[in-house]
Amino acid sequence: LNVFVHLLGADGGVIAQHDGQPVGGFTPTSRWRAGEVIADTHRIPLPPEIGPGGYGLKAGLYDPATVTNLPVDPPTPDNRVELGVVEVR
Repeated sequence: LNVFVHLLGADGGVIAQHDGQPVGGFTPTSRWRAGEVIADTHRIPLPPEIGPGGYGLKAGLYDPATVTNLPVDPPTPDNRVELGVVEVR
């Protein structure tokens, strides 16, 4: 599985993102155990035209073979988890 992290504009649309294997490929989901916590970092390149302000951040997992997001708990319509708001200065 791959991880995605989306930076969202005011309208909720994705304005920047990063997709990749968990922990840079060093800890694939096939080795995860139930209840295990995996620390993972994803750097999102910002578009040059981005202005200062608060931007929503959402993340999730998807199957790269089908490009289908895995369900999240609690369920959301887009199978993404809301991580909060980040400030761009």
